[in-house]
Amino acid sequence: MLDNDIVLKADELYLAGAKDTDGSGERATGIYARDTRFVSVLDVSLNGQALKTLAIRTPDANRALFVATNDGFELDGQEVYGHSLGVQQELSLTDEVTLALTVRNHTGQSMAPEFGVTVGSDFRDLFAIRGFPQPEPGVYAPVAVSADRIELGYRPPGDVEVGISVTFSERPAAITEVNEETGDQNVDRARSSPVFGPSGRALPGVAARATFRPALEPHATWHLTVTIRLRTVGDRPLSAAARLPSHGHLQPGRIRTSDPALNAVLDRATADLAMLQTTFDEGSIIAAGIPWFVAPFGRDSLIAGFQTLPLSPWRTAGILRVLAAHQATSHDPWRDREPGKILHEVRYGEMARGGTIPHTPYYGTVDATPLFAWLVAETVAWTGDGALWRELEPHARAAVGWMREWGDLDGDGLIEHPTRQPDGVHITNQGWKDSWDSLHHADGSVPTGNIALVEVQGYAYAAYRRLADISRLHGDTAWADELDGYASQTRALVEDGFWVEEMGTYAQALDGDKRPVAVVSSNPGHLLLAGLPSPERAASMARVLSHPSMSSGWGLRTLATTAPTYNPMSYHNGSVWPHDNSLVVGGLASSGQHGIAVELFEALLAAALTDPTRRLPELFCGFPRLGIAESAPVPYPVSCIPQAWAAGAIPFMLTSLLGLAITDDGAEITVAPNLPESIDWVEVTGLRAGNADATVRVRRDGDGYAVEGTGAIGVALAGD
Repeated sequence: MLDNDIVLKADELYLAGAKDTDGSGERATGIYARDTRFVSVLDVSLNGQALKTLAIRTPDANRALFVATNDGFELDGQEVYGHSLGVQQELSLTDEVTLALTVRNHTGQSMAPEFGVTVGSDFRDLFAIRGFPQPEPGVYAPVAVSADRIELGYRPPGDVEVGISVTFSERPAAITEVNEETGDQNVDRARSSPVFGPSGRALPGVAARATFRPALEPHATWHLTVTIRLRTVGDRPLSAAARLPSHGHLQPGRIRTSDPALNAVLDRATADLAMLQTTFDEGSIIAAGIPWFVAPFGRDSLIAGFQTLPLSPWRTAGILRVLAAHQATSHDPWRDREPGKILHEVRYGEMARGGTIPHTPYYGTVDATPLFAWLVAETVAWTGDGALWRELEPHARAAVGWMREWGDLDGDGLIEHPTRQPDGVHITNQGWKDSWDSLHHADGSVPTGNIALVEVQGYAYAAYRRLADISRLHGDTAWADELDGYASQTRALVEDGFWVEEMGTYAQALDGDKRPVAVVSSNPGHLLLAGLPSPERAASMARVLSHPSMSSGWGLRTLATTAPTYNPMSYHNGSVWPHDNSLVVGGLASSGQHGIAVELFEALLAAALTDPTRRLPELFCGFPRLGIAESAPVPYPVSCIPQAWAAGAIPFMLTSLLGLAITDDGAEITVAPNLPESIDWVEVTGLRAGNADATVRVRRDGDGYAVEGTGAIGVALAGD
């Protein structure tokens, strides 16, 4: 059952179906909570045979329906033909796992078939499944069995026991422990001992099988409910539903358009963002993605907050609060922790608790801190919330302090990260392209020394500039003037040090000798969103980005095909990332480069429409688009689906093409539309801007646009 290509989630509890890992190559299949796989086997068998699945439906984010039947078999001397029994399995996640089994006898004969329900777990840490080196494993507890209950447990070294409790609505005929050799009693409790479901798929761990012999009269129905409860580490129980911030308007705004296909993609994005909303100790935040990143993240959650700010500002405020609660106040080299820094990620599994990995939290990123400072300013500007500013201003100041001191490793005014040798635990490249091989000079050599990534400087520039605006609005002109000075310095350093005239765009980074990493990449596109390049350089960048070496037809590649390390199947060296495209499109639209902005939007929309679920994945391969009707992007095999910043990509690109903004005094929403020709009108309802609700409607009107709004805040075309 778990091996099917489905994803379910209920707050912290989630199911990852047929998904390969990105490091070890093994399957990630299972049900997880807090970075531990609590259920690795969940199978229903009929007379020792696997059921024949006819259809799978996922009517809700936390619920799946499996419609199945039987192959032919012999029972008590009589033949039972195939498709005689209808079996519906409803799997749902709340703060527990429930499997509701409904069996219908469609024949005129009485029978008592044997149904087996196998439940097993390896209790493995997600990082171990992904291939991170793990120290000595713990010990499985003896399988405990009573008349209608199974208890499975595991104790990591020096840690508390975790486990699952399995109960049944009907007393089983028998419960046996499953073992590779005997098929029932398992006496080997070493961490590596395999257990088997009816499909024969081996996984290390412990498992048991409950068998039932219901008496099925002709055309009768039998029901069974299996409930799996988790025993996790810590006092806080699993939550059945994510807790959104306790104040403000919690329902996100909704975008509708004249294009039904686009509306389906927008609806899927809204549903995925709601699915990824997750409750942690410090509050509720958008988790980065399933299956690898259901955890508080810095960069990923912040970018999702940027993408959805006009539609759900209080969700964005919740992201900022959670990250502010984790903001570093001390120095710890093992965790890359430095005062004022914003985390990269937090983990809760065995390897984090035992200190094998530094993720408690881990701060190994240089972009989360300027992104945090920037988003604080944008959120306060959009909401007009003075109380939020008073709450977060100290954290914004601490972030700026890190940017100017700890983040500037050589005192030149740029934010850098040191190079380090890969050790299997810490992150080598500490920008959003954080794979170990994502940065190379034009000759293929690896940059050394302190690395200044171009997009990080753009985030810093925008953070200084927008914090200055907000500080001045709230009466602190001294800090505003200081921040303006930092912004001017950063802009000059980027323009002088990163621009490569012969490429017509900016370098991806500067190495420790301040030598430009002169390859054409998507990174400089983020400068456009920050508002750093001059109009002339923005136009030049647009020409570079629209060239076939960068634009695949499905979206913008991370690296041009002319680069020596280009590989369309790589993680960061030529693949297409929807969130990356969305930030570039936002920048292109705001800098007046509307043609390429619309082109990229249409490319990503076309990619989403090739997926039956209308989802954009975390990334896909950068092969060029073929001019045939059945063409689709080549999937990247271990991409997260759903992924928060991929879900936010289409909504953000569309609001960017609308030019949706709010005036500095919060008195009016403005729009500057440049829409694709396929869209005649757009309506955004449920906007919460300033202290008022609003609806914005934009429609084509001759060669221009007409705009109207309802609500307590004004709406107008920009420049009117």
